[in-house]
Amino acid sequence: MSPPPVGNYTLLKTIPDDHTLSSLVESSPLVVVHFGAEWCAPCKAMNDAMEALAGEVENSNAFAYCDAEVLEESAEKYEVTSVPTFVIVKSGKVVKTIEGADVGQLTRAVKMHCFSNAKSVEDEGKFKATNKTTVMKASKEKETTNSNNNNNGRKETEEELQKRLVHLTTVQPVVLFMKGNRESPQCGFSRKSSEALTNCGIAYGTFDILSDENVRQGLKVFSDWPTYPQLYLNGELAGGNDIILEMASDGTLKTECERAIDTWTKAKTERTNKRIESILAESKNILLFMKGSPDEPKCGFSSKVVSALRETGVEYDTFDILKDEEIRQGMKAYSDWPTFPQLYYKKELLGGCDIVLEMAADGTLKEEITK
Repeated sequence: MSPPPVGNYTLLKTIPDDHTLSSLVESSPLVVVHFGAEWCAPCKAMNDAMEALAGEVENSNAFAYCDAEVLEESAEKYEVTSVPTFVIVKSGKVVKTIEGADVGQLTRAVKMHCFSNAKSVEDEGKFKATNKTTVMKASKEKETTNSNNNNNGRKETEEELQKRLVHLTTVQPVVLFMKGNRESPQCGFSRKSSEALTNCGIAYGTFDILSDENVRQGLKVFSDWPTYPQLYLNGELAGGNDIILEMASDGTLKTECERAIDTWTKAKTERTNKRIESILAESKNILLFMKGSPDEPKCGFSSKVVSALRETGVEYDTFDILKDEEIRQGMKAYSDWPTFPQLYYKKELLGGCDIVLEMAADGTLKEEITK
């Protein structure tokens, strides 16, 4: 059963199931339906506004609250893809759909459709006297929520947002932009998409669009896709919930994800190797990949190798792998050597701590790095 909206309402009806909503729509000349969710704070504020608006129109009109995750059939019927969403149904037909906690737009829409056949100017004037305190409270809560999600209050430029979106869509081979995360999805569509990916047994990342309003709105334009969730494979939009479920059903979801992971991994390895080769090319003949610096080594093995090199009196360069995780992990595969430090001479690996110390002990270290 649908949980009641938070608060005590006398005019705003809580709809427990799809059948009840259908009956209400059939029996009322006009119905304003709020599709919300228990976890969504703006929905509470908008319910306050709905209650106030309901008090200013004829009793024959109905204002209803539905939990979109409980009334999934109705949510799908009215093409609800996010909460809060408001659907105005007049004589059984949808005349207006509003996405987001926009009190002003909701008020104007209710006014237009409730009073398009108003009996007198007095009716409309009465409506204009809607409880301003309640509406302003809802608007303020919406503003606060958006501000908290908007880059910590700093206005992000269009260029900055575009760069961030490119990064977010390519930083992982498979990433689902969803409401919530895989452990705690915050809408039914996101839950279904996440479950489909999990059932494929592939690794994937998620981004909670509820945590960042800039990303939430910007990605709609970036992808030319108006709803969530959105699945990206190797930086390319694969589709939304319907497409994800269709791919899962015909078996192509796992195949496409695995292909994206393979392509992404190969490309990442190539980029990392080019960086490593560039670092080697720009250094002196001797380069030590270590943890920390010669003056502040961050592990005993790195400290021992630094001491051994100092005793040779030969100049050398170092690279702190603790400051670059990509290089740290990439070096293990590039050199086929799993630990650090790693000593290179003329772009060739000499060895790690044990080998360097052995060479220092038998007197061959200086000879090897100066020949």
